[in-house]
Amino acid sequence: MMDLKNLQAGDEHYKAFVGPPLKYDLLGALQFTLLTAAGLRADHTLCDIGCGSLRAGKLLIPYLNTGNYYGIEPNQWLIDEAVSQEIGQDLVDLKKPNFLNAANFEISRFQEKFDFILAQSIFSHASGSQIRACLKEVRQSLNTKGIFVATFIWGKEDYEGEEWVYPGCVSYRPNTVRDWAWREYGLKMKVCDWPHPNGQNWAIFHLPGQEHRIDQIARFNMDAYKADVVAIPDQQNGGVFNMVKAKLKSLIE
Repeated sequence: MMDLKNLQAGDEHYKAFVGPPLKYDLLGALQFTLLTAAGLRADHTLCDIGCGSLRAGKLLIPYLNTGNYYGIEPNQWLIDEAVSQEIGQDLVDLKKPNFLNAANFEISRFQEKFDFILAQSIFSHASGSQIRACLKEVRQSLNTKGIFVATFIWGKEDYEGEEWVYPGCVSYRPNTVRDWAWREYGLKMKVCDWPHPNGQNWAIFHLPGQEHRIDQIARFNMDAYKADVVAIPDQQNGGVFNMVKAKLKSLIE
């Protein structure tokens, strides 16, 4: 087995080609945690733009209901390696994830309206025209209450080249991206305080009318889990705890 310590981001290895190899599992787990904190549940549909070697997909595919995971990736070998090395063909047969081998953010080819769309460490390498092409596709494929979460490297100047930059990175001003999203595609943008170990910054894009909900999501917290918690009466209120205790006492006696 190859020692990941000897690899750099961009090397020809499925864990290195997609980013820092020693952070492969960490970044996948972080994406999963952030998405579920933002409200992602098993019955939602999700499109993973630049799904690569399923760094996040290996957690999202078993979590989501059958057929609800969609991944776009221009490098088919990364998906093949992820299936071979990370998730196995049996899980693919069971969960039936949908994959598209494409390089132009063609989300609309899935002919699906998504609850969540994800682009982690994509726009930190993309040109402005590529970002706008993606936003256009997102607008066509996002549910009315859906959200698109993406990472950027914010800077004082905008990258003005037309080439994809990798393994290097590019930066944009938040106001530039916000203007593209709203003026050209009718998408609102909210900058988040979500964590990222590589110094990138998360943003949420959404259709108008959801500002209050998005403001809550943008502050990383556990609020979205509250609806999943079932309150159990405590001792003072009587109820379940005392019932269980009484039952155990009767069994012992």
